[in-house]
Amino acid sequence: MNVQDPSATPAAPDGRWSKVKKRVNVGIAIAVAALFLEIGFGVSDWLTRPEAVEAADMALPLPDKPSIAVLAFNNLGIDEADAFLAESFSEDILTALSKLSGLFVISRTTTFTYKDSDATVKQIAEELGIRYVLEGSFQRDGDRIRVTAQLIDAIGGQHVWADNYDRDLDDLFAVKDDITLNIVTNISAELVTGERDRVLGRETDNLEAWLLFQQSLAEFSSLDPSRIGLAINLAERAIAIEPNFVSAITVLGHIYTNQDRFEDALTLSDRALELDPSHAYANAARSDYHLRMGQVDLAVEFAQKAVELDPNDFVSHYFLGSALAIAAKPAEAVRAFLLAIRLSPVTPLYVVPALGVVYLNTQQYEEAVAAAEQVLDRPDVQPGNAWVARLVLATAFDRLGRGDDAQAQMELAMEAQPETSTIEFMRNEFRVHVDQDHTEGLLDTWRRLGMPED
Repeated sequence: MNVQDPSATPAAPDGRWSKVKKRVNVGIAIAVAALFLEIGFGVSDWLTRPEAVEAADMALPLPDKPSIAVLAFNNLGIDEADAFLAESFSEDILTALSKLSGLFVISRTTTFTYKDSDATVKQIAEELGIRYVLEGSFQRDGDRIRVTAQLIDAIGGQHVWADNYDRDLDDLFAVKDDITLNIVTNISAELVTGERDRVLGRETDNLEAWLLFQQSLAEFSSLDPSRIGLAINLAERAIAIEPNFVSAITVLGHIYTNQDRFEDALTLSDRALELDPSHAYANAARSDYHLRMGQVDLAVEFAQKAVELDPNDFVSHYFLGSALAIAAKPAEAVRAFLLAIRLSPVTPLYVVPALGVVYLNTQQYEEAVAAAEQVLDRPDVQPGNAWVARLVLATAFDRLGRGDDAQAQMELAMEAQPETSTIEFMRNEFRVHVDQDHTEGLLDTWRRLGMPED
């Protein structure tokens, strides 16, 4: 039962009794929905009034447009495989919303960290600096699904919209579209020309192909080299079922880019963009390809288009920042990296070291130190990210006149990767950098601090 039933008969313009009946009917609808959810889904407090949040108490500034965090839907089924289906369903809603220029959408890399946590809506809104939170539950029973969703205004401390769906599994995508459209309608996000079709458009109606793609993307995004083979296999199976599935084609091509299989990557990228030039991920992946090939202007161009197509995708902003940094536009790169971090406050570790490196170029040495220390303070820091952070600290400390600290950080960096040399940097990372004066300045500093020439 929809709390805001669009099929309900509207009240007469000046009829007091009609207005009273409408309020009563809405109250009954809420009560019945709550009872149904308690019995059918085991969520007894579904429509209890949430505690309001004060914008002044938020850890981050509230965006100047409607902002939302889509949480991973709770899997109420007993099959563990359905947990991934529930997450993928949630992510599809988030992906659809992120395409809207009138919304600010927190990345899944952050919102999904709240899965299975005891965090309240108030806590989540305060930590992420957002107004709206979407949460729900998902249960599969054979070929049937039960889905609940509720949209909460954390600042107002109230439910904006709630609904439940008892449908066939084949209706999964229709349910996703309905939830997405209700969110947009109820928070008054402005849809510009063409956005509705992109938000509600589907690349495939084949559930198996869609799940294979989601699994491939998850394996690839883990950044675990041992899982890349499985990611490739899953993407290939998705494409075999749905040959024109652009997202599946793109993820396979992007994997090949990361494996330095550039010819195969370009073939798949061309195919994806030919099928859908307005596909944000296809443009973002193409940017990454061009950057690795040293084609900096094209890398910037494709990253900018990806950001335009999906303004809430933190990965696209990261790619844009990376391309702008190599294109010797460090101030613009800083803005792109900071927006990526704002979209995903629980930031993947590879973003912060990149920001620290660019701060060196803008001569913001204190900020570079803060970024590098943030990396090293993370318990999940990986060796490669820690190594970059040490180099950033060594450089920043040197420029700040803290010679002993700079020397100590360079020694730690060289202990971590003793094969590092300045010539290696020139052959690889610095080879295509547009600002060669900047890179030479870095190399001079590192030589003086003890990095060998070869």
